[in-house]
Amino acid sequence: MKIFVNGAAGQLGQEVLSRFSPSDDVRGFSRDEWDVTDGERTRDLLQCERPDVVIHCAAYTHVDRAEDEPIVAYRVNAYGARNVAASCREIGAVMVYVSTDYVFGGERKGGGYDEWDQPAPLNVYGRSKEAGEQLVRQFCPEHFILRTSWLYGVHGHNFFKAIVDKGRTVSRIPVVNDQTGSPTYAGHLVSTIKELIATRCYGTFHTANSGACTWYQFAKEIARQMLLKAQIVPTTSSQFGQKARRPRYSVLSSVSLPAQNVAPLPHWREGVREMSKQWKEDTRD
Repeated sequence: MKIFVNGAAGQLGQEVLSRFSPSDDVRGFSRDEWDVTDGERTRDLLQCERPDVVIHCAAYTHVDRAEDEPIVAYRVNAYGARNVAASCREIGAVMVYVSTDYVFGGERKGGGYDEWDQPAPLNVYGRSKEAGEQLVRQFCPEHFILRTSWLYGVHGHNFFKAIVDKGRTVSRIPVVNDQTGSPTYAGHLVSTIKELIATRCYGTFHTANSGACTWYQFAKEIARQMLLKAQIVPTTSSQFGQKARRPRYSVLSSVSLPAQNVAPLPHWREGVREMSKQWKEDTRD
């Protein structure tokens, strides 16, 4: 298969490119090379190159900034996804759209949200990503919509790296303890993306690491595995002063993965373990 990856300079895009073997026909595009908000450019590129699969990693991910820039968020997350979906349909390509736990409102308790729960996003970012989901379903029947959460990995900026950096320079780190979700290691997500593409069982899937924790518990585990001496201190969302509302509970569970005989992602602590190991190896090198 010929696979195109947009948003290839971002955290997930870089992870996707690094997880395929040199023998795979995979090509990545940065935003400068392929701006998904440019419908004409998107159509011309895909018509000319005719990939079999497009992994759509391009996204506007600034959750708080989106409250002040809703048009930009929708332009990228909704209409950019529409441009790619429509062009994929024209050439018969499969589209993989990576979405978010923030499409949910955080009211459900126990067991987590599955693929059949009704979205109810609280912020502009979540609404723009849900709009992207709807447009992908409308314009490209051969699609995978993959909702993930609290993503981190060796590339780009993320919570794991922020805790490690702070833990080496300060003695005390306040972390929100009233939001619960499923931290997801990018390497585990990409492995599942590769497995799902091979199934051709299209639809919506929840692809987050299993288990649940708060940001505070996540940070505590990072500190433990990375041997940080800084004290992790619990705080509240209101004290932290985030502009966009976050769901208090956005744990993702899946009925679609086991229904298609696809293994669930490992426990989130296993993701922290693998990330810690890779970080230490990279630093040693």
